[in-house]
This record gives sequence, structure tokens and C-alpha cells, in this order.
Amino acid sequence: VILLLSEPSLNCLDGEKEEEMKDSLENLDRCDEEVSVMRASLKRIIDENPENCLSVFELPTGFGKTYNIRKYIADCLKDSSNTTRFFYITPKRKNVEDFLEKLKNDDFRDNPQFFDEHVIHVKNYVDNIVSHAEIFKEISGDFGRLDSFRKLKKTLDTYLSLPEEAKNSLLDEQIRNDERAFRKDLSNKLDQLIHLKGYKEKIGEIRGKYPWLLKLYPMMEAPKYRVFAMTADKFYFGYDPIIDRSGKFLTSELTKNAVIFFDEIHNLHFISNVDIVNNNLFNVIIQFWNRLMDNTVHSHFIKKF
Repeated sequence: VILLLSEPSLNCLDGEKEEEMKDSLENLDRCDEEVSVMRASLKRIIDENPENCLSVFELPTGFGKTYNIRKYIADCLKDSSNTTRFFYITPKRKNVEDFLEKLKNDDFRDNPQFFDEHVIHVKNYVDNIVSHAEIFKEISGDFGRLDSFRKLKKTLDTYLSLPEEAKNSLLDEQIRNDERAFRKDLSNKLDQLIHLKGYKEKIGEIRGKYPWLLKLYPMMEAPKYRVFAMTADKFYFGYDPIIDRSGKFLTSELTKNAVIFFDEIHNLHFISNVDIVNNNLFNVIIQFWNRLMDNTVHSHFIKKF
């Protein structure tokens, strides 16, 4: 089930009606009712379309789109009988970080361990390595002797020693290339060291012998997570779990029967040759979908709410 959330593509509300609608929705969210109108709509769409559905919610900024997504996901996670996976995707990294911060500190403030065990921020590889640079001091043995590891560590040390204003695109490109080479060697070395064939057996040995790997590359444990939050470009370009096949999210087992929320789809600037500001929102959605799936979707397949 894929739900796309956007600002209206047309100026369909005049100022007075927009304010009335906004006040109404905000009052509903603040009252003591069990669910808001939007969350009830989300539940209905998902319950009525358990396998395949592409829907669009068009509401202006401030009408509670992201808030209601978060609350809906939190409610489902807290329901022990619900095993659905959720994807939260949005164009801007800051929005991903804000979503996760509120989900953890507001919705799971009494159980942060549960959040950490079930929710993952899917970052690009370099960002994750930079944020866990201290782990490189722990790496030794077979992995520490890799030429690609030594090169990446040297580049990373240089990168971290510079002030932000001194970092440039050439250094960014170098660290990306070095990380890619290290990841390839890492995969080959794991094949040599771990002779077990099944995923469960492999990940079990990694947890026991090389737990630092799971901090550098947490998507190795992807099947254990229930909520995946990421930017749209990361979702589009896919992932590499290193010990299993890499691929696109939409064609992997991870998204099978999952609920996927695309927030602020009107801001998907990475879609090539699309004028998002002036083009019809539905044309943008169709082109985005076709890019993701290498398929053809027409506007009459999209349900609008």
C-alpha cells in the first residue's frame, strides 16, 4: 500500500475555506477522540487494500499530514498483533530526522529500547560511517589489514579533521569511492570467513564475532526492523545489505505487503525533466512511479483523497 502526501496541486481552497478546514482538523487532533479524521482515513484505506493500492492525500502545510502518519505508525507498532512494515520517505533529510526524533521522544519516550530495536534511519553509506567514525579504531585483524580499509580510514581522518567550510566535493567524492571499495572487499572477506549459507546463520555469526559491522552497516539486519525512514533518493537508489543481494526497495521482500508513505511528494526535485512547480501533481506522481518500477502507471489508477 503506497500513500502519497502532498500540498494541493491546484489552488482549490480560498483563504476563508482553508482557515476553516485547518481549524477543524487541528481541533480534531487536539481533542480526546481516539483517532483523527485523517488517521481514520489512513486505517480505512490500508484495511480495505491489504495488498496493492496507490493513494494520494492533498492537504496544505500545517494540516497534520506528517503528524497523523507518525501517530498511525506508533499505534501499529504498539499493537502486538500488528506485524506490518512501514516506510517513511520524504525528499529532505531534515524532515526524516525530525520525524524520527518525534517518534522516539514523543511516542516511545517510555520505551526507547523498543524504538531502537524496530526503527531504522536508512542513511547513505558515507553518512553512517562518518557518524560512527570511532568504530574504525576498533577494527583490526583480517579487516584491518585490507588496503581499502587503510585508505578509507586515512581519508576519513582527513575529512573529520577539516572544518565544514574546508570540505569540498572532491573530498566527498574520494570518501564515497573509498567506502565503495571497502564495502566490496568487506563482502568478499565475509564470504571467506563465514561459510554458512543461510541469512540467519550469517547474521548470527556477525552479531557474535563482528558486532561493529552492524553499526557501520545496519541494513545488514534489515529484516528485523518494522519502520524504515529515509530520503527519497535513498529509496530510489536502493540498498546493499552486504551479506545478501542488493536491490531496489520496491522489488525486495522488505516492501512486500508494507505500507509506504511518501511525504511531500510535490518536492521530489530529483525526478529528471519534470517541472514540479508548474506541472500537474498527478503527472509528477506517475513519472516518479514509473522511474521506481520501470513500469507504466496512468492517472486513473491513483485514488485521490
